[in-house]
Amino acid sequence: MANREDRSSDRDPTATALTRLQLPAPDHRTTTGNGSRPQPDSRTRVRELVAHERATGTRLHARDADPALPWSRCRPADSTRQQPKVDSSSTRPRGRLRKGVAMTHHEHPNVTVVREGFEALRRGDTAWMDEHLADDVIWHIGGNSKWAGTYQGKAKVLEYFGRQAQATDTAAEIHDILGNDEHVVVLGSAKATARDGSSAEWKYTQIFHIRDGKATEVWGMAENDAAVDPFLDSLPD
Repeated sequence: MANREDRSSDRDPTATALTRLQLPAPDHRTTTGNGSRPQPDSRTRVRELVAHERATGTRLHARDADPALPWSRCRPADSTRQQPKVDSSSTRPRGRLRKGVAMTHHEHPNVTVVREGFEALRRGDTAWMDEHLADDVIWHIGGNSKWAGTYQGKAKVLEYFGRQAQATDTAAEIHDILGNDEHVVVLGSAKATARDGSSAEWKYTQIFHIRDGKATEVWGMAENDAAVDPFLDSLPD
């Protein structure tokens, strides 16, 4: 009897626990014809291990399981290996660039010319306009009012701007501006107030041809000509 007890104490603890449960111990020696061990059903093996834990009150770690199972080669639960920490605090700054990284924005030169042109009109800078209009510029004014039509040549265009400035106080807002080597397109809204206090508002689109930093041809169109034309016709010449 003593010899039997000695031999049982030399057994692998996992095999002893599984024997008590009347479950076969993992066979590490059995191989298939190609030299690899047959893969047991993972779910069955998990159930065996759970039953062992419940019966013995001890936890069987992955290192004690059958090494033929892929999941038995994972890190034991009691490993002291440290996992990298992720800062999930709500106070951690988000959406910011790393130190030393800067965003750059490159605007097309033609877009810059048109944007500066709107600023020049706003402040009444006729010298800037004279410098950035081609001598043979053509400016198309849409609609059916007495102001509508085509103005050809720098002198005619500047004269039109002068009349407009005397008749109204006009504020133009740019919603978006797109441009390339051939065209610049401006989307925006405008409001013109006459000297007698009457006013009109409209959304507009303007298309520019720019060459060598100067406007060569421009088209301007309002969204609601039917409402804007009567206001423009009421302005003094």
